[in-house]
Amino acid sequence: CILLATTAGLGAVGNVITMKTFIHLGISDGVNLSLISLAASDLFFLISAFINGISLMLHCVEELSGFNLWFPVDPEVVYMIFTVTGSGFYACSMLVTTFITVVRCLAVALPLKFRNLLSWQATAVVISLFTVLMLSTTVVLLVYTGVSHQFDPNINTTRPAPWLPPERTMIKNVIFGARDVFLPLASQMIVGICVVIMARYLQKARIFRLKVSKLACLNDNAPKNNNVIRDSQINLKTVTKETGSSKAVCKELQAVQQMLLIATVYSLCNMPKVIFNLTELIVPGFYRDLSYNDVYLTCNITRELIQSVNASVTIFIYWKYNSKFRSHFVLHH
Repeated sequence: CILLATTAGLGAVGNVITMKTFIHLGISDGVNLSLISLAASDLFFLISAFINGISLMLHCVEELSGFNLWFPVDPEVVYMIFTVTGSGFYACSMLVTTFITVVRCLAVALPLKFRNLLSWQATAVVISLFTVLMLSTTVVLLVYTGVSHQFDPNINTTRPAPWLPPERTMIKNVIFGARDVFLPLASQMIVGICVVIMARYLQKARIFRLKVSKLACLNDNAPKNNNVIRDSQINLKTVTKETGSSKAVCKELQAVQQMLLIATVYSLCNMPKVIFNLTELIVPGFYRDLSYNDVYLTCNITRELIQSVNASVTIFIYWKYNSKFRSHFVLHH
């Protein structure tokens, strides 16, 4: 729980910096707007994860002290509420990541048709729909998540504690089945296909750059014969015209590498969530209020920690592969 709170806290700071930097770059661009939206949903998820980490630490303090030290509100109330809230924001991040990956993949595979697909208006509409859809599922779960004064034998008094109505299990299974099992699996498959396509593009682009470099070297080292110089210049121009200037290709490569790495990290960090939620759906007793309490909490904290890592590392990816981000980051921080 200490590691979760630390990772989430540092990641939240990183996402605030990321948002400020992309806002300085301008929100009229669809790519920047989508990356700002991704940072915002990651930020809210990390805030929820940070609060969860703190609430778990308070719960551990109670147990380690033998409940000689206890709090007016059961820390599990806070943990339960922000677990539900954080899941909604993480689902937003998942959909935004999938959306950006698909658009970037289409721009790579069919550049003439889809290069300008990510317009500001289209991005705003799609991300707004994602946000409304995912947060509406969160509101439904919160409505069926109760808090009531209950007698706690550990402290020999009553205090607010989690209370779950009987119908919540069915509603939770429906929402979790669609949002946290089917959707992540579908997203995982889509992102995986896009990763393969973009990786192949990177390989072809590297071959192209090597070809351009070799022709440039031949042009520099060739004897000063007008015919040889003219032929090498024609070849160099022919290759360059296929995809634009070498500088433009390099910039495009960096953009693809950035999205490829984000998608790869997302795919790896999303697998524990898929496995965890599948187990929760298939094994009824796995839910923490039943017989697997300790196992459930351990798996849930591990899942949340891995998701926090996923939501925190994007700032390093932008720093590595986005020269505009680096320059504005240095300028405004």
